[in-house]
Amino acid sequence: MQISSEAKAWVTELACRKPLDFGYPHELWTIQLLAEHVRKHANKYGFPSLARAGKSVIHGILAEQSLRPWKINYYLERRDPDFDVKKAHVLMTYKEASLQQERIKNGEPVEKKVIVSVDEKPGCQVLKNTADDRLPV
Repeated sequence: MQISSEAKAWVTELACRKPLDFGYPHELWTIQLLAEHVRKHANKYGFPSLARAGKSVIHGILAEQSLRPWKINYYLERRDPDFDVKKAHVLMTYKEASLQQERIKNGEPVEKKVIVSVDEKPGCQVLKNTADDRLPV
């Protein structure tokens, strides 16, 4: 069975979008989910050659474009110019607490101090991303 370049472009375009855009409760495509979506909508969009496409066909189309929508890389945007200084301070606090515990365990005298670290908010949940997703080009 011959698959047209237009049909391949359609599959590629689908893979570059999120399943959420199509009403699925998934953040990323899997080959299985993408293949099911392609089969379900192929005739409607004028690509009957894809109406019976299995996972291997979809995988082959994506492999031609070096696309792996199930495998993404994240990036971190640094917004705080003092991040490195703050990070070093936090790490030194953890190291200091570790050394203090080691001295106590070894029976060595230690300077009495209290180290308090609040770095998590267990009652707080992230509601949305702070940066937009970067889609493939």
